[in-house]
Amino acid sequence: MALKSHPKMQSARQEIAAAKEGVTAARALSAPTFYVAPWLGSANGTTEELFFSQPLEVNGARGARTAVAVSRLAVSAAGADLETLSLAHAVRVAYDALAYAQAQEVLAQEALQLTQELDRVTTRQVDLGARPGIEATQTRIEVSRAQQQVIQASGKRKSAQAALAVLLGKSPEEALPPLSPLPLTVVPLAEKGGPRPELALEAANLQRLVSEEKLARTELKPDVSLMLRSQNLFHPSGPADRGAAVQVNFPLDWGAKRARVRQVAAATEAQQARQSALTLQFAQERAQAKAQLESAEAVLQSYQADLIQRSERLLQASKTGFQAGQTSITAVLEAQRTYRAVLAERLAAAFAYAQARTEWERIHPTADSLKTP
Repeated sequence: MALKSHPKMQSARQEIAAAKEGVTAARALSAPTFYVAPWLGSANGTTEELFFSQPLEVNGARGARTAVAVSRLAVSAAGADLETLSLAHAVRVAYDALAYAQAQEVLAQEALQLTQELDRVTTRQVDLGARPGIEATQTRIEVSRAQQQVIQASGKRKSAQAALAVLLGKSPEEALPPLSPLPLTVVPLAEKGGPRPELALEAANLQRLVSEEKLARTELKPDVSLMLRSQNLFHPSGPADRGAAVQVNFPLDWGAKRARVRQVAAATEAQQARQSALTLQFAQERAQAKAQLESAEAVLQSYQADLIQRSERLLQASKTGFQAGQTSITAVLEAQRTYRAVLAERLAAAFAYAQARTEWERIHPTADSLKTP
């Protein structure tokens, strides 16, 4: 949805279309010089009443200009691929954030229900005289805290939903379809990723600079033009004189054109150094992403054991003991906090794993993720 409707992708598609028109324009010959100066009756005017000159660009300017346009098209295409990957990454990050916020809200609502149930049991026992009144005060405080956590979780969920809706090209208030929950187990990764679009973009920029340098050098070379002229074409009494010629143009340079060549050559060297730096940066990103993903996987897998079951049994045992008068309200509340903390920590581990996996997929994009709609 985002890749089809987001304004960034619409802009990328228009830039590609513009670059294609640029290639078409570059392949055409340079515009000729043409003028007509007809005789104006008794007034004296120029005797050369028709002139036409067409540069033939035998110095290679046309080919160099086309190469520049083609390289600019490659830059636009690589930029669109990078925009596609960046937008897809942003959507995945926002999607995971919303799924995490929704799960947090559900967890907060379940905690509120548990606390309200405990408060009802405690209040009933206090009314019967089986428990001191201070315990009812404690449970009411816990209910208030749980209600506040529900309100906070709801606000985070609404904020995350607005962020994702905007990335999908929708209104921030527009409802979204149901989301899949965060993965609670480790999912195998794709065996091999595709090339980084950043490298393709830098390579295209390098080729563009090389083509621009060649084009700048053609301005220092002579060119040939075909000329047609007619004298007294419209004059009724003057002698007609028509002819054709081949004109050789020798460019003069007071230093500006050679400076332009040196400028592009220096920019080419800078671009080559930028590519080398980018390669080193990618090596660092791969190492960091791998370490983060392995750590997130290990933490998430640690929750696949019986940690949640043990904390749940502890809570049930505390509630049973409380109802039988063998456990204090403090022990029940502590067991409930432990159970909620374990669930929240597993949810946070799942979110951290989803983030690490999304970052890994950004660094190792697949061929499908680089297709610009």
